[in-house]
Amino acid sequence: MLLIPFDRPIDWRRPPVVTLALLVANLLAYLLFQLDDGRELHGVKSHYYESGLARIELPHYRDYLARQGAGRFLDAYGERVDDPRAPWFARLHGDDAFLQRLHAGAVVTPADPAHERWQRLRAQHAERLEGTTVWGHGLRPAAASAPDLLSHMFLHGGVFHLVGNMVFLVALGLLVEVALGGLVPAGLCLLGGLGAAGLFVSRSAGDSVSCRWWAHRAPSRG
Repeated sequence: MLLIPFDRPIDWRRPPVVTLALLVANLLAYLLFQLDDGRELHGVKSHYYESGLARIELPHYRDYLARQGAGRFLDAYGERVDDPRAPWFARLHGDDAFLQRLHAGAVVTPADPAHERWQRLRAQHAERLEGTTVWGHGLRPAAASAPDLLSHMFLHGGVFHLVGNMVFLVALGLLVEVALGGLVPAGLCLLGGLGAAGLFVSRSAGDSVSCRWWAHRAPSRG
C-alpha cells in the first residue's frame, strides 16, 4: 500500500513544475487547437451538404436506419435529409457500424451511377475531417497511431470538461508532486492516459469514430 504524506506544504522556492506544466499544456492545447472546433466542424458539415455528398449518402443512411428500426428518428427527420438543420450529419458520423459499411463499399456500390462522384467527394470529405482537431487528433481505434495515443490525452469535450479535469489535476497533482516528486504525477498521467487508450481500443477494435467525436458533434443547426 502506498502512503502519501499529504500534510506537506508547497515550497514555492521549488514549485511543482510538472503539475503546472501539465496544466499549461492542457490549457494551450484547448486554446490553440480546440477553441475553433465548432467552426471547423461547421465548415466540414457545410461542405458535406454543398458538395452534394449528403444527397448521395443520406438517402442510403435513411434506408439503413429504417432496417434498424429507428422509427422515432425517422418520424421526426425522415423527410429532411436535405436540411442541414436536421441532425443527420451528427448521427451518420457517430454511427460506426454504418461508416464501416460505407467505407467498405457496401453502401454506394460500383453499380451505383453516382459511385465515381461519391468516391471523389468522400475522399475530399475525409481529408477535411482529418484536418479538424477532434477527428484528426482524437483516438480512433481503427486508425490509432502512436501520436494519437499521446495527443488524445490533451483533448477535451468542451470548457466544462476542461475545467473539471484541470481542477482534479491541480488538486491531486500538487499534493502528489510535493510529497513524492515531479516524476510521479508525470508517470501517473502518462500511464493513466495510455491505459485509458488501451482499454478504449481493445473494447472498440475496428471502430472508426474518435472517442472525442461524441463531445464535439456538429450542431444540428446550419
